[in-house]
Amino acid sequence: MLNTVVVADYTIWLGLLIAAAFAAGLLPEGRWRTASLGAAAGLSAVHLGVFAHFESAFSGAGLIVITISGLLLLLVACTEATLAQPGGLRWRVAGAVGGALTLIMIVIILRFPRDMRDDPGEETPWLVVFSGVLLLLGFFLARVVQRRRAGEARPPLVLGAAATLLVVVDVCGVYLWEGGSDYPQIPAYLPAVLVLLFVASQAVEDRPELTAAVQLAVIAGLVHNLALVRSSPVFVAVLFAAAACSVASVHLPGGRPPSGR
Repeated sequence: MLNTVVVADYTIWLGLLIAAAFAAGLLPEGRWRTASLGAAAGLSAVHLGVFAHFESAFSGAGLIVITISGLLLLLVACTEATLAQPGGLRWRVAGAVGGALTLIMIVIILRFPRDMRDDPGEETPWLVVFSGVLLLLGFFLARVVQRRRAGEARPPLVLGAAATLLVVVDVCGVYLWEGGSDYPQIPAYLPAVLVLLFVASQAVEDRPELTAAVQLAVIAGLVHNLALVRSSPVFVAVLFAAAACSVASVHLPGGRPPSGR
């Protein structure tokens, strides 16, 4: 019954995704368009996680259309975030590789959701996807160090990085505090983690809204998707702590661009 409610409630979240996508496409360049793009990317990843969890609840041509639409939205977000990078070509190339890796890993999750639920390391798709997570995590940490050396304001940078890492550790920590050999949370949450790591690694100092929007969209989606699976109070508390860090990173001095974009 609970899963049926989640599927029915999904139309509301789909409406939010459509609204964010239209805002990203129609608004002029600026803070609100950047936030809409981040929200669309985060919500797309959350929705694709729902598809991975419900292997039979969604079916037919509608599933194919929505899945392709979600991947296209992520492609747009990945491309725009990569092209917005200032400076050297190597970071743009690394960003392009990271974006392609993110999309490939999500396709694998959608294709092999049952393998994602097994014990760590038991199935080849699990090993491939979590190797991708580790690569993106390394890319994210390298970008944080690079941005700090470039002179980005310390408190917003630290809080923004903390918000991303809290979500990643929270999801991966399921293996530490959840017993048994079946982990239904993992296919539902992994697309959001992948997109969060990539977008957070690409955001630059003058676009803090992009990071905050994707963080908050992912956190809201994961909280909503708690109805899919059993989760501990600690899991929820860490998500809310991550949300607090994300909001603070934008509103602290230095967290907003002086031009008011």
